[in-house]
Amino acid sequence: MLGTRILCFLFLLCSGAIGDDVKSRIDCEPGWDKDHGDCVARGCIEAHADTTIRNVPSCYYPKQTGYLASNLSFNGAADEGIRLTKDPDSVKSPYGDDIKELFFKVDNIGAVSHVTITAANEQRWRPLVKLNEDAPIEASESLKVQSYFDGVWYFVITRASTGAVILDSSIGGLLFADQFIQFGAYLGTDVIYGFGENLHGKLRRDLTNYMTYAMFAHSRHPDSTRPDNGHNLMGVHNFFIGIEPDGKAHGVFFFNSNPQEIVLGPAPSIVYRTIGGQLEWFIFPGPSVEDVIRQYTLLVGKPLLPPYWALGYQLSRYGYKGTSDIADTVNRMRAAGIPQDVQYSDIDYMDGGRDFTYDPNNFAGFPELLDTLHSNFSMHAILIFDPAITIDHVVAERAISQDVSFLSWPRQDLAPTDVQQAYPIIKDKPYMVGRVWPAVPVIWPDFLDPLNKTQSWWTTEFVNFRKTLPFDGAWIDMNEPAAHSTGSRPGNAKAYEMRCPITGDDAKWDAPPYETSSVFLAGSGSRLYADSVCMCGRTVRNSTNLYNTRDLYGLSETIATKAAMEAATGKRAIVVSRSTYASSGHHGGHWLGDNTSRWGDLYDAIIGVLEFNFFGVPYVGSDICGFGSTATEELCLRWHQLGAFHSFSRNHNNKGSPNQDPAQWPTVAAAARKANLFRYRHLPFLYSLHFNASLYGGSVIRPMVSEYPLDKYAQNVSTQFFWGRSLLVAPVITEGATTVSPYLPSRDVWYSLYDYYYGSDVSSLTTFAAPWTSLIPVFLRGGHILPRQAPALTTILARRNRFELVIGVGLNDTADGDLFWDAGDDIITDMATHEYHRLKYHWLTDATGGRLVISQTRKTLVRAKSLCLLSYYVLLIDYTHILIRCVRLPPTHISPAKFLEKARSTFVSWIYFLSIIFSVTMPYPLAKLPYDLRRRLYELATPSESYNLQIAAKSRFPCPTILKPFEVALSKCTFEQNSFIINFVEKPMLTCFSIQHGALYICRRKVDISGISLNQFACHSRAFQNTIIRPTKLKLDFRDSNISHGNYWKFYRIVSRMTEKSVLAIYYVDDKKIQSFLALYHYFPRLIGFVFRAADLPTNWMSQILIHQKRKLHWLKVTGNVEDLGPFDPNNFVKFLEAQKKNFNLILKLKYKNIENMLHFKQLLPPRLRKRHRADESTSIFVTLRYEIMGGTIVEKYYI
Repeated sequence: MLGTRILCFLFLLCSGAIGDDVKSRIDCEPGWDKDHGDCVARGCIEAHADTTIRNVPSCYYPKQTGYLASNLSFNGAADEGIRLTKDPDSVKSPYGDDIKELFFKVDNIGAVSHVTITAANEQRWRPLVKLNEDAPIEASESLKVQSYFDGVWYFVITRASTGAVILDSSIGGLLFADQFIQFGAYLGTDVIYGFGENLHGKLRRDLTNYMTYAMFAHSRHPDSTRPDNGHNLMGVHNFFIGIEPDGKAHGVFFFNSNPQEIVLGPAPSIVYRTIGGQLEWFIFPGPSVEDVIRQYTLLVGKPLLPPYWALGYQLSRYGYKGTSDIADTVNRMRAAGIPQDVQYSDIDYMDGGRDFTYDPNNFAGFPELLDTLHSNFSMHAILIFDPAITIDHVVAERAISQDVSFLSWPRQDLAPTDVQQAYPIIKDKPYMVGRVWPAVPVIWPDFLDPLNKTQSWWTTEFVNFRKTLPFDGAWIDMNEPAAHSTGSRPGNAKAYEMRCPITGDDAKWDAPPYETSSVFLAGSGSRLYADSVCMCGRTVRNSTNLYNTRDLYGLSETIATKAAMEAATGKRAIVVSRSTYASSGHHGGHWLGDNTSRWGDLYDAIIGVLEFNFFGVPYVGSDICGFGSTATEELCLRWHQLGAFHSFSRNHNNKGSPNQDPAQWPTVAAAARKANLFRYRHLPFLYSLHFNASLYGGSVIRPMVSEYPLDKYAQNVSTQFFWGRSLLVAPVITEGATTVSPYLPSRDVWYSLYDYYYGSDVSSLTTFAAPWTSLIPVFLRGGHILPRQAPALTTILARRNRFELVIGVGLNDTADGDLFWDAGDDIITDMATHEYHRLKYHWLTDATGGRLVISQTRKTLVRAKSLCLLSYYVLLIDYTHILIRCVRLPPTHISPAKFLEKARSTFVSWIYFLSIIFSVTMPYPLAKLPYDLRRRLYELATPSESYNLQIAAKSRFPCPTILKPFEVALSKCTFEQNSFIINFVEKPMLTCFSIQHGALYICRRKVDISGISLNQFACHSRAFQNTIIRPTKLKLDFRDSNISHGNYWKFYRIVSRMTEKSVLAIYYVDDKKIQSFLALYHYFPRLIGFVFRAADLPTNWMSQILIHQKRKLHWLKVTGNVEDLGPFDPNNFVKFLEAQKKNFNLILKLKYKNIENMLHFKQLLPPRLRKRHRADESTSIFVTLRYEIMGGTIVEKYYI
């Protein structure tokens, strides 16, 4: 029989058919020892290939390597159970004896095919991961699994509807020994995505060459300079998605937790190897990419729903010096007006690196600071926890007394006696002792404890520790698990370095016959236990080895920590883990590891986030600006713009590196503020995407190929992505770039949602501006509706704001969207019974106009305060370039149920006619509307909308039965405290009168507010419900007011609501120091001019304006004493001037005590400031200095 195979091989060689074989070889020498003499002795084929394909094996297995089928019904049979025996003429396993008899089994979980090849006469290791194998997974497509015999047995998986091949194992190479299992298959497509966690340069896998990837969790940092080195990083996800030629998608999940590797080849093909367990696959039929992800997450566990606050911006660093350092950081962020929800502390807060402690010296006052974050700033805190426990602390004593299970040596005699003698607490206990961050030895909890004693102890420690430090979330690190200086040679006993057996009977696990690419790619001298604990360690309460479970350690700690956090807080938990495995997304999130401040790492972050959405871990992101090295201003700015669109959005950097919070650079602060405000405005949409994934399974952030699987260009796009199906993001990924050329498929209409062309159809454009000062390009896909909300500095504050809808009309004149809303942080035991609201939106444009249908498909008794303010402000974007703003519907303080009830009772049908635009430029003929609708609109309208209704109707009386006389003050309104009257200066006959009930007053140009009591002002502000105040100028005189600086924010908020943010200039009069411009710009973002009179300006007033201003100033005037200016820095002065609008005019009207004082000030003027004459009118920047001294006035004019 062997002779026959040799003749066949010679025939193929002579005929030239062997050319195809170059693309489908399975390496017979996959390790680092290449001995071609041994190749032939093994029964393999030696043939060097003259080809441009990289890494072609020159020693490879014959295709007839494998097993025979003893009970196959017939060729092509769909037998569900086949007994396999090793072909005696086949190549033997080079790494241990073949297991002679195997069993092939096929069963179905609904539409998902489940295939297993295992030992027929022994039970093999299967990962301790809870899979949902009992509930059928539905799909519109099905698969076939058929067995064949052609020299050796093989099987083929195809799509039932088209016959497309998913896997075809006729490539050969099946080997099954105790510690070496190999399987090969042709792939039905070369359009492949997935496998992780590793770097590989592009989202789509390259199958033009042979490439090997390790699959074994390791505490290795991502390295963007070597994107295709094959190294595995912190997690293992052996799952991929394939796109078939007709655009249908399938998925394949290899279920194994031993050290593994894959080889992708140009056939296209895959070779899968593992050194333990069994061969087990789950194959998902799709047929869309999102269907595949949904089916996969239904199996491994649907993604968790993070608490709403966890979607806010987060800030961290390794190297905070103490409590004051963190407090300064938070204050710096708030002063810059950058939304932030979460503040972190790395291991700096711990006492000597010990879990469940905090440093009483450097972090004195830490509990009070966390309380302040909660009570004063509406923020949250997340702390880091490592799994290893020091053996010199009471935490270890409690654990041992509670019979907690720890990772242990197989026998007591392997435990180092020197450590046991030094620490009696572990005497005569076989615990594995090693070294991490603390100066004392540590032991590792066994989170796979089947008795749950370990998990219960872990929960108790969290509950007790939170009574000391009121933190809100857990960041778990070092959980591959990682250890320092683990080795095999005698080490430094005082350093407590773990030593693993690699010779003798105990070496089976730490020095197996085949150590996989995790070792080979790391170089000579590496071992499986490198930077971790010994593979021989016992776990699952001494029932198996880490050799089987190490990849599950991070997952098991995530599960235990989530339960502990929910017990400690009584609220929904968020746990962010470094190491992950299939099902991790059901319990927590992930950050992409300790990256570096490089543009390549920013690029890799996009791919990493997309892949973890494939893997069912949508709560994922990178360390913004990079963890290692020093971030440049431009890189940090661009990374913040990108990170604002990742679900887990956190800035984190390394100890010893400079601070890189966005407030370090004015430009980065402005960019982060703008990006985060956009993010916070759209959090209802992002939260709804997470909610949908948690409820039904699926992803949150998607690549282009998910939506356009047949588009050859979209298949290769790695650097732009969707939020759901609606929002497309095109980040800047190249240093120095100021434009982006995204791919916008022509089958859809695209609307700009960023600074340039906002609201316009940009489908025909190819290049978009992306300067530092704008958002990165963001587009709304036609046919979709986005729910959103006015932003704030934290999510708690933002959730109280009004809702908005953005409607992008598709080419079919419709649009759809929905909103999920719940309490935001309540514990979820079952999504099916969880209390939440769901609203669906449907827009339809037809011959009669536009209609928006809002239907509530799910409601709950749990109160959601924001939904009780269902005050929708709608922006309708139509591809015919019509921008439509609608009235507010419905009124405030009305529950969703009553909202719908009122709608049904008021309208003939509860369809809202929102295609009405009330503006001077585009009036709508109100007479065409039914009278009841006109009346209802008028009842619901705000004062401003009432005024626009009258303009649209060209009458003071749009609805005759509801008469509302109105008067107009075109120039100025003055509010006086005592009588709280409006004084219309330009109309003498209306000099003074009180606001009348039912009347409507309009003030357009200037409002004066002086001598106001805050309490009385807030109370009387209700009277403005009948007053339209849209001034361009606002005078605030605080000299006789009782408003303290602490209440300025509240006062500005009231005035901002009254004026509808129309103010362009503020006249500011005060005898107290202005504390910050943050509040002014927050509530009056359109400011282009200031007058400061008798105001004590802060020393850095110019810098503050630069940081917070939203628009360039047109003019600014300061009147007062020269001392009011504070210290005068010529460089800052010029920088401030050049940042303003062309023809900016600065007037300084200053009083001086004496001539010397005035001359000293003039000497400080920068040399670039030149005297201006009549001929200089075209100069870009003007400065007027008016000196008042000894009763006289001197005026000098300058320019730059």
